[in-house]
Amino acid sequence: MKYTSPAHASIVALRQLNAKRIALLSPYELALHRLLPPFLRENGFEISADGTFATSSGTENNKLHRDSIFTAAKELVRHNSPDALFMSCTAMPIVPHIETLEREIGIPVISSTQAMAWDALRLIGYTRPINGFGRLLASPRL
Repeated sequence: MKYTSPAHASIVALRQLNAKRIALLSPYELALHRLLPPFLRENGFEISADGTFATSSGTENNKLHRDSIFTAAKELVRHNSPDALFMSCTAMPIVPHIETLEREIGIPVISSTQAMAWDALRLIGYTRPINGFGRLLASPRL
């Protein structure tokens, strides 16, 4: 049986793009956000920078504005030289904007939702690139 999850898919996706140093952005309250860096380190990643919007609910996560997300992302990567930006949370509304953000910050952007879609396609053997949603979905699924 094949399966995926946001956490598993994100790790596989970051490895697919050869990301070793990552900047981390989440919408989570601080207590939950603080669990992410150790998890990522345990999976072989170095955290060059991290930040959170410190929201208290999924409803708030879904209402984050594109401009706020872009501003936070740019600030995280500005002086930290990450290989990729990882955005944790399936409710954060970033997927339609990933390609634009990648162009603006110059590195791959991985979101939990995008990674899960990519991994599900990989698991069923769909290997064709999908353009318009960032480097991950445009890359071959191995």
